[in-house]
Amino acid sequence: MIDVEPLYTTARELTQLLPRLAHLVGALSNADRPDGPTSRPDVHRIPWNTPAATVFFDVHADVRTYENALTLLLHGRAKYRAGSDADTLDAVSRLPVLIAHALDAGHGDHWDVIDAAKALTRWPRLVRAVLDEARPDEQPWTKAPGNLVCPHCEDRLELAPGWSDHPESADLHCRPCTATTGTPVRWAPAQWTPLVPADGDEPLVDEHGVQLVTAREAAEMFATSADLLHVWVHRGHIAPASRRESDGARLFRVSDIEARLVAAGRLRDRVAA
Repeated sequence: MIDVEPLYTTARELTQLLPRLAHLVGALSNADRPDGPTSRPDVHRIPWNTPAATVFFDVHADVRTYENALTLLLHGRAKYRAGSDADTLDAVSRLPVLIAHALDAGHGDHWDVIDAAKALTRWPRLVRAVLDEARPDEQPWTKAPGNLVCPHCEDRLELAPGWSDHPESADLHCRPCTATTGTPVRWAPAQWTPLVPADGDEPLVDEHGVQLVTAREAAEMFATSADLLHVWVHRGHIAPASRRESDGARLFRVSDIEARLVAAGRLRDRVAA
């Protein structure tokens, strides 16, 4: 059930944050360029701050979309909302009112109402993040260095908010597995830091010092097919390493590939040598 009262507070906060965000978006207009005015001084200025521009214009457009959708749901028709910043703030202020009326009319389960409430709750958090004013419970998680992934679900591992205050004891977390099991799934620095190469030119190794290669590198090393490795993974003959290449490609232990090739009779000559 949607609680309307917090949405009024959220809307008021957003109307205070958006003008501040707008100041981060602007750059010199064509008319103000050092090389003099152009033939089109009214051209819209180009945003220089991409994160600020993305959030600002997403809210600018989406709040009108939700306002129109809810107005059509309640009244069967909607008026055109102009594109000025003032009109955006008016639309933000009107959104919780429309949500409240939709709930009173029995539309609490309608996806337009649910999505509008979620968006209104999410927008201030996004704006605060761009303004570098995220609250303690809104600090972002950091992707694990070296593209390390969970050995259970293969989702990217993450460092918890505030890890930079104590990097020597920063555990890596798998949030999907934690949510599924109900107990924290994590690895201490001693378990994961050896998996991160200090120099990108050095061979990649796992926690036991075993060399790691991509499927393409393995194909070149053993004169075999990269697709064959993926077939072996699918059949459970070998398992990819817990870390990944910088571009996200899966890595395999050279020793596992050699053992599988020997078992398949594809590496007799090399073993004999």
